Amino acid sequence: MKSMRVLLVLGVFAVLSACGRSELTCDEASPYQLAGEGGLLQAPDDLDSPEAIKAIPLPDASPTKPRPAGSPCLDLPPKISVSK
Repeated sequence: MKSMRVLLVLGVFAVLSACGRSELTCDEASPYQLAGEGGLLQAPDDLDSPEAIKAIPLPDASPTKPRPAGSPCLDLPPKISVSK
């Protein structure tokens, strides 16, 4: 009986914890956004070095307008409301 009560409490906790955050925002920078530019690839002495001439240059990112504080993330689906 006691184990059934524990399972019930854990089940209720699991269901309610899924609703913990209703509004997700993207105010914090992601780890990839904090990354810096690296140097050329360095090969160990016993391996052939890559040819620098064959390196693919990456273009600079185009500037975008900053998003308003508290705005939802772009990778989340939009809220859809259906009216009858």
